[in-house]
Amino acid sequence: MEPQQIKELILKELPKLMQPDSGLREWVLNIGCPQFADKAATEGRFEQMIQVIQQKIEEDRQSREAQTRQWEENQQRLLDLERKNLVVKCY
Repeated sequence: MEPQQIKELILKELPKLMQPDSGLREWVLNIGCPQFADKAATEGRFEQMIQVIQQKIEEDRQSREAQTRQWEENQQRLLDLERKNLVVKCY
């Protein structure tokens, strides 16, 4: 039998063989364990990524608020300076 034929036969018959045989099913599933993370590890990593993203969003929000406050303070200083200059020019 050629490798391609063996592959086709496995793809066709393996699901039928695994259904009633829990030992075979477990063995087949364990073949991929070293290459793939289990559900808990995947979910844990996903939750960690979400937490990092949320933290970055919060840091960005705080930075924007600080920049807005600084801009408003600078605008107020500018207005104050312009008023002083107008008062001085009037005399």
